[in-house]
Amino acid sequence: MLAARQDIAQAAARPERPELVIRARERTHQAIRELRAAVLELHPVILELGLAPAITAVARQHAQRGGFQVEVDVAPGSDGDPERSRLVLSLVRELLTNITRHAGARRAGVSLRRCAGELQLEVWDDGSGIELSRPGQALLDGHIGLASVAQRVEALAGGFELDSAPGSGTTVRACIPLQP
Repeated sequence: MLAARQDIAQAAARPERPELVIRARERTHQAIRELRAAVLELHPVILELGLAPAITAVARQHAQRGGFQVEVDVAPGSDGDPERSRLVLSLVRELLTNITRHAGARRAGVSLRRCAGELQLEVWDDGSGIELSRPGQALLDGHIGLASVAQRVEALAGGFELDSAPGSGTTVRACIPLQP
């Protein structure tokens, strides 16, 4: 926004340079997109519409940012209680953020099912994959994404599984009990 303000000030002082107005408009549009994305990250009001639409919105946002195609399959009745729905949405967001930042994927997917008293979440990509020892090293380096996902799931007596290898994509599975 500061750059756009500067472009507008220069354009006002130099009306013979219309490209400054165009650049200011582009910077303003970019700032609005980034602000909307930040608001969505901070307060997932879309969860009020239900877990399936919320997951779809987050997945599309990350796919657009990361330049990959995304498939979302949320089975009817997969909503848990509000606390678990918030947890699932935050897990999906964190895992898709990892795909966006690190995987170089062309395709990714999110699947959520309710089965045998638990929510079963799977997030996958066809990207670069990772060494299975990498999450532990990343944690030591101060990157807490995957470790945080695993800890949040395990804190609810759930299960977490990471399946990956360099060059073959990554699949993360989380099973979250519906009863505390």
